[in-house]
Amino acid sequence: MTSRDNLADHILACLRESDAVSSVTIVAPIKNRIVEIERMLRANSNVRPLMNRVQFETITPYLKELWP
Repeated sequence: MTSRDNLADHILACLRESDAVSSVTIVAPIKNRIVEIERMLRANSNVRPLMNRVQFETITPYLKELWP
């Protein structure tokens, strides 16, 4: 099992089943992985309406901040 295996369930729990979360940011190691994850999520009819509240970033800015 990878973190992608239940990503759609996590997004639904955060954005549809809770009022406490306004958006979700998914951090991935490389841009190609972001494209793959976004494609997977858009294919899910339950997640698709929530995609305007999902952002994607690569991990690079975080690594540069931690280890300049």
